[in-house]
Formats: sequence, C-alpha cells, structure tokens
Amino acid sequence: MLKLTNINYRLEQTYDPGKANIRRIQSGGCAIHCQDCSISQLCIPFTLNEHELDQLDNIIERKKPIQKGQTLFKAGDELKSLYAIRSGTIKSYTITEQGDEQITGFHLAGDLVGFDAIGSGHHPSFAQALETSMVCEIPFETLDDLSGKMPNLRQQMMRLMSGEIKGDQDMILAVVEEKCRGTSGCIHLQPVPSFCPTRLLPS
Repeated sequence: MLKLTNINYRLEQTYDPGKANIRRIQSGGCAIHCQDCSISQLCIPFTLNEHELDQLDNIIERKKPIQKGQTLFKAGDELKSLYAIRSGTIKSYTITEQGDEQITGFHLAGDLVGFDAIGSGHHPSFAQALETSMVCEIPFETLDDLSGKMPNLRQQMMRLMSGEIKGDQDMILAVVEEKCRGTSGCIHLQPVPSFCPTRLLPS
C-alpha cells in the first residue's frame, strides 16, 4: 500500500480537445485552480476568458475540507464571502421561534452559497456541511468590485442569482402543492368578469 506523508494527492484524468492529460492535484485544496476545476462549467468561471479567469482565480481562497457538521456561516453573521461548492453537500436552514430547524435549501457542487445575504449585508440563515465538502471562498467586496470591471463576470453572477431565485420558487410551489393534496382548503382562483360600465347604470 502506498503511503503519502503530509499531503495526499490524487490523480485526475481530464480531457482536452485533441489530447488527454493527467494532472496531480492536492486534496488539501491550494493547488486546484479555476482553469483545472472539473465543475467550472457549473460555476462562476463558465463564461470567462483566460485573462478574466486569472483575475478571478487570484481572489479565491481555497482552504482545508469542511467536515460534516461544520458551518460556513451562521444566521446574523456579516456577509464577507460567497462560497462555491467544489464537492460535497451543504444545507441552508433557519431556526424557528420554537427552536425547530427549518431547512431552506440544499447546495451541491457548482452552487454558490450566500446570495441571500447580499440585500441586508448579513446572512439570514445557517449553512452547514452534510458531508466532508470542499469549497472556494470568494471575498464578496472584491468580487463585487471585479464584476464591475468584467461584464462577463457580472452576467454570470446574474445568471447564478436568477437560478437560485427560480429554485426557491420551485421549492415553494412544491410545498404548496403537497399541502393542497392533503387538504381541501386550497383556494382555486376563478376568472373575474370584465368590468362593464352599463351594468352600473339604472335601467
């Protein structure tokens, strides 16, 4: 059995048009760059050219794996970074007044976590790893400044935000439909007759 000390490596087979190559990547995280990442087509770098990728890559922090049960941020924390998931699963949840956990979403590889804090500047929910996960931490202020200079980056951020909004809407509709199947209390909207002024006139 091969033993590696200090740093564990894995071999990743990647395909490039016209050739195949093998890259040695640190499982600790720091050696992986946006250009090498297997989920780049799902993440921010998707629409960026090589020069733009280099600029984005320079601001991203890649740390050790997040272990199961660890949190990326807690409700009320100030927004400092967004988190792009490279592998693993992250759940978002809030705590009700009764102290119960209310799950608000699950995030997989390629997802960006933390969008819901942009409006207020503080996270409204918790983000916790459901398994050992790898994430890229992206300082928000730096990303915001960079997106103002790079239209492709700004457009991709808008697409990702739009996708998250659509996902939230789908989840809400699914919950409503599930409740409707279990109760007769659902409201079915009926067409409203068009307004006719003559109906208000005395005969």
